[in-house]
Amino acid sequence: MPEGVPTQLQKDLELVKLRLLECREPRELDVWLHSAIRVARAINPYLASDDAGAVWREIARRKCFSELQEFQRRWIELFRAVAARDAARMAEHAAQLLASTPELGTEAREYLVLAALSGNLAAGNKSAALELWSAQKANLRAPAAPALRLLRCHADAASCEAEFRAYAER
Repeated sequence: MPEGVPTQLQKDLELVKLRLLECREPRELDVWLHSAIRVARAINPYLASDDAGAVWREIARRKCFSELQEFQRRWIELFRAVAARDAARMAEHAAQLLASTPELGTEAREYLVLAALSGNLAAGNKSAALELWSAQKANLRAPAAPALRLLRCHADAASCEAEFRAYAER
């Protein structure tokens, strides 16, 4: 048993292992997606690119990867792009998932918006980041959350103050 790993992360790792590494009905029982998002949040920003990428590459090499639905494969590809710090692919996969998945949960939508904004900004595409922000901000639980606000303001600093004035006045 690993030491210092929170119980929820242990559960998420186990579910990802069971469904995606051991290939136990990942196409039909895609509850693993929520766990994979939490695993991606836990490892991608904190591990070296090669180390984090190894997790997602191993999943993509499994025989069941090709049997996953398109949107399921795209999520894995997004996690790989984030691990690789590949801005253009991050933005592309996240924007595609946002556009093609109408019934996203709060956690999934937030992850996708953060990935798309970060990817677009890192790739120098501020207009795409601002367009995405405009399309998605009403769907976010907390659009003024620090990370979202920071990314939004990097997209266009001139209009940032006006965008968040209502939050500042609360």
